[in-house]
Amino acid sequence: MPKENKDSAAPVYAAQACPLSAVIVAAETGFAAQFGVSPGEIHGCLPSDLLHVGTPESLRQRFTGLCEGHTLWFTEKVIGQHCRGTTFTARLTAGTATAPTGLTGLMLLLSPTTRETPPARTVLTALEARILDGVAAGASTELLAERLCLSRRGVDYHIRQMLRRFDAPNRRALAAQVGALGLLGPSHATAPARRANDSSNWSAETTGMRETPAGWATAAQS
Repeated sequence: MPKENKDSAAPVYAAQACPLSAVIVAAETGFAAQFGVSPGEIHGCLPSDLLHVGTPESLRQRFTGLCEGHTLWFTEKVIGQHCRGTTFTARLTAGTATAPTGLTGLMLLLSPTTRETPPARTVLTALEARILDGVAAGASTELLAERLCLSRRGVDYHIRQMLRRFDAPNRRALAAQVGALGLLGPSHATAPARRANDSSNWSAETTGMRETPAGWATAAQS
């Protein structure tokens, strides 16, 4: 059952993260349901893989502060995305959960505030478009994670979400299908013709890139 927020009628859903790495190790069904997935599908992800605030580094830094003991808790307004492509805003409160023996974990409390109406057509966020551009160029999961400030598990999570949304059997088919639908720009549409191991162009184009809240904006509109 969701925990009720004393300040409003909005429900609050909980997840637990590792105190050393901030990796999510357990989550309530309601927490995972905000993203349209099961709890097991977000295990191993970082909170910053699922939620955005400012730049990716800013949310990671907040959790680093918790893990290193510089702060005991924080609250941020964050943006998340459901597997259907809709985004939502929520209030995230994260803090240390302690026991007499010491630090035992990090507790995440997510209180959704608004959710967008489903779009009339399937769309991509700018982050998803960049992931698919890298996939089409043959970029490795490690390179995608580095360039987009995600964990490897986070990259896989976003790709699984798109595979589900577009009903594609694999990454290559996903990139081809999205390109054929015209949801990516001209450069993306020709990307599958590159050599499978040639990620140099994609790497150079995205060097120094850091995703911002605008990354949740759709890459294609009706």
